[in-house]
Amino acid sequence: MKKKRTPPKLIFSSIILFFLSSSISLATGQNTSIPVMVGVVLDDLESVSAKVRLSCINMALSDFYSARGNTRTRLVLSIRDSRGDVVDAAAAALDLIKNVQVQAILGPKSSMQAKFVIDLGNRTRVPIISFSATSPSLTSHPNNSTNTTFVTGFCIDIFNAAMEGLPYAINYDFIPFAYPNGTSAGTYDDMIQHVFLGDFDAMAAD
Repeated sequence: MKKKRTPPKLIFSSIILFFLSSSISLATGQNTSIPVMVGVVLDDLESVSAKVRLSCINMALSDFYSARGNTRTRLVLSIRDSRGDVVDAAAAALDLIKNVQVQAILGPKSSMQAKFVIDLGNRTRVPIISFSATSPSLTSHPNNSTNTTFVTGFCIDIFNAAMEGLPYAINYDFIPFAYPNGTSAGTYDDMIQHVFLGDFDAMAAD
């Protein structure tokens, strides 16, 4: 049977939703549904780009819960419009963190907006998963003598905590998505494409 190609944006959303849901649901043994507030910051909610991204996230939510009906956590999206402005993006993130008390934020799109929102996330320990830039707090430390790489960052801490909570062991290595000189090897979409092609099993990014 020919494998149906899945759009990269949908894969990205599915990975995020699975990671957030599994990392939170592992910590509870209750039988009741547990709402998990997740913020979404997009540029111009009436634009085609924003509508496509939001559609992918909603599709991923639907697919995730259709396949995992016994999952206790239920992600509740709180959507904000950054209007393409750095100040509005930061204000939206602050509102989501303080008033909605979200446990994670998806977006924003532009690098400049992401820089300020990621800084807020780091200060409040709220994961920020941006569509664009990688956080300066996510760094890799290569060890030439052992040919290994030690990676640090808030998203890495979350990923490791989720893995430690599993009832079975999984062997994994963090491989920086970068050229030998340290510069980025591409965009988030490029990285997702590598996951889709099987070059990587998953991705972790701030």
